[in-house]
Amino acid sequence: MNKARYAACIFLSLFIFAIINSTLGALLTRYIDHYALAESGKGVPVSMLNIGCIAALISSLWVMGRIHKPHLQWIASVATVLLLIPLGLPPTFAVFSTTFLLLGVAVGYTDTLASSSIADLYDGRRAVAMMCVLHAVFGIAGVACPLAFRAMMSAGLPWYRIYTVLMSAGVAMLTFIIPVSVMTARHTPVQSTDRQRITWAEVRSFFGKRSRLMMLCAIFFYGFYLSGITVWIDRYICVGLSDAGLGALSLSLFWLGLTLSRLLTPLLRVNPTVLIRWSCFATAALVAAGVATGSAPVMCGAGALAGLTSGAIIPLLMHIACQQYKENTLMASTFLFLALYFSQSICPPLMGLIETAWGLTAVMMACPVTVCLCGGAAFFVERADTA
Repeated sequence: MNKARYAACIFLSLFIFAIINSTLGALLTRYIDHYALAESGKGVPVSMLNIGCIAALISSLWVMGRIHKPHLQWIASVATVLLLIPLGLPPTFAVFSTTFLLLGVAVGYTDTLASSSIADLYDGRRAVAMMCVLHAVFGIAGVACPLAFRAMMSAGLPWYRIYTVLMSAGVAMLTFIIPVSVMTARHTPVQSTDRQRITWAEVRSFFGKRSRLMMLCAIFFYGFYLSGITVWIDRYICVGLSDAGLGALSLSLFWLGLTLSRLLTPLLRVNPTVLIRWSCFATAALVAAGVATGSAPVMCGAGALAGLTSGAIIPLLMHIACQQYKENTLMASTFLFLALYFSQSICPPLMGLIETAWGLTAVMMACPVTVCLCGGAAFFVERADTA
């Protein structure tokens, strides 16, 4: 197996997920207006995506161990690209939301397989670096896509046709993903999931230790914070602060900070567990200060710095979990992603209700609260080995 080619295949598969995920915040106001949504309906597509991800992870308890990881990788990527077709029509809101549910199933497999496969391929500090770089693809998509989407719409492209453009880009990526995945599955039986089946005995063991439960709590609260920022900061600045010109920029700046965080964190000689703890509190202070000023430019800067301080938390938690359960990285990544997706599925409807009841400022203030809770949970997570 050519490790570099297969790693590139994993990165591209996750990048397809990342560019789709970036539409949820960048196009939020567009589809709210198009479908005339109110209250919790504003966050339904985001929730459906994450519910689909949860369904994928639950079903993986039976699927994984029976199909090679690389085969699952390309099948999930193909399904993701095909599901973009109806979104570009546009469909009714019921079909729009249902399509995001099905997309969630496809990208849920992609997400957990990507983290697990990278953990299988690399060890030690190299594993930390690759895990952070892997998840940096979300940042790269998040930086480029909001500004690109706004430019396309300014040129006259309807918001829903952006999904057609993304489908075309996905087809191009599949020309690399499919042959590399098939060849990898054929020539490297070690990549089969046969030895990483998840049994009920392992499930009971996983939940039998406080540190493991705290990892799940930490990623749950972080998921709530991340969903709040990435889905609502554009709308908060455009509508809440009445500065439409800085909305897309604020989202791109947050993702820029997050990307830099994931690329630079491996260079730091700080224990990952300790870094998570203090990054959360610094992030909470930055976001709260930005919201308190009521200034769109200051909020853009605060968002960028918050991305920089908090961006590496998901890959660091994934690394800690996969390191502690190296013999079954699928189990470790699956349970962490379940907690993450569950959080991100309940966050958008709750945020929609909060916006209706108390306004967009209250929505944004929920973000520092939840990231603080993530930091508190991390104090009960065992320190990671950085050797």
